[in-house]
Amino acid sequence: MATAIDKYTPEILQLRYTLYKTDYETLNRIKQETGLPIRHQNPPEDITENITKFIIQNYDEDITCKWAKGIGLKGDLYSEKYDISAPIEVKAFTSDGPSQFGPSKKFGVLYFLDLRLWLEDKIVLWRVNLTNESNEMKQIHFPKREKIFCLFDEFLRFFLSILKVCKILYLDM
Repeated sequence: MATAIDKYTPEILQLRYTLYKTDYETLNRIKQETGLPIRHQNPPEDITENITKFIIQNYDEDITCKWAKGIGLKGDLYSEKYDISAPIEVKAFTSDGPSQFGPSKKFGVLYFLDLRLWLEDKIVLWRVNLTNESNEMKQIHFPKREKIFCLFDEFLRFFLSILKVCKILYLDM
């Protein structure tokens, strides 16, 4: 898989990011001028996954990190550091709300892309060195005192925020 060419370049990311930001700011003006209750769209996955990819390539020096969809694979990102059956999972967020996971989602590492200040071009990437099989992930409690593995077993979707993960792992954020 190392020979697969990821055609999603920094230039494409810059173009897509700029277009998305312009559209977002235009909608803000329309809402302000008209009072219309139009919801913003979530950031497109190609943008959030490729921001994450380039951060991993540049700061973790993982040149094998590629956009999975761009090389014909399932999942978010591919890297030789992780088993192809449990790839890199990317969850982007623009608020303090939780991210959603499917019951059969397998991942070798979890990245949270913090976009709460993205309009100011401030982006933070959090790496959570846990897999979907990690004991720590299975011990995360939910309001109804359910654990993730119970939810997985019942094939329900579950929600998890980076703030909850940090609290469980005793990290300050």
